[in-house]
Amino acid sequence: MEPYAALHNVPTLSTVNMGGSIFISGAPGSGKTSLANILGTDLTCEVIEERLDHPLVKAYFDDPKRWSFHLSTLLMLQSIEALDQHAIVGRDQWLCWDYDPRSHFEVFCHQLFANDRLSAHELALSESLHRALLRRYREPDLLVFLRADASVLQTRLAIRNRDRETQTLSSEYLAQLVTRFEKWKDEREGNPLIIDTTAFDIVNSDSDRATVIALVRERLQFLKR
Repeated sequence: MEPYAALHNVPTLSTVNMGGSIFISGAPGSGKTSLANILGTDLTCEVIEERLDHPLVKAYFDDPKRWSFHLSTLLMLQSIEALDQHAIVGRDQWLCWDYDPRSHFEVFCHQLFANDRLSAHELALSESLHRALLRRYREPDLLVFLRADASVLQTRLAIRNRDRETQTLSSEYLAQLVTRFEKWKDEREGNPLIIDTTAFDIVNSDSDRATVIALVRERLQFLKR
């Protein structure tokens, strides 16, 4: 498949005299990693993926009550490491993250606490780690927020069939996450690009993929002004 930029004679980001970061956020199954990899190819930028190949991920899906704090700590530590590693972005370098490091605590930890999967003591410890993360955090040049209905998320999670993900991330829990993500998005500074992926299939549809790329590219062109 030809990149969107080549098909439509649009300059890639590497030819734009600027650099920066794109964070993609949303609930599990909203299409964050798929979009990040698509943008990495079509916009010629480095993709930074959340690392979910650690044994704690499977342990969490097997027993979320026991392993929620451990997994939350792991993901925040990995985010701190990634933020340190990519603290300096070159003038013409773009980074596309398939997650927003702030969401680990500000969305997931608070939802885990609400569902009695984190204790008050564990939440407080997580907040301390989150403060260390925020000292390294820089607001992205573009925040892309992917929205999808809980039923659509559940279907997509079933298709990707990752360990016991669908059993742990129930439709009720996903609906709670959707609500919390929406509130978190509304409280963020700036003007995130909101894409309702319920209506898009960026993995299997060339036209949907081109439409979403065009939306991102239009916003990036606006940032240049």
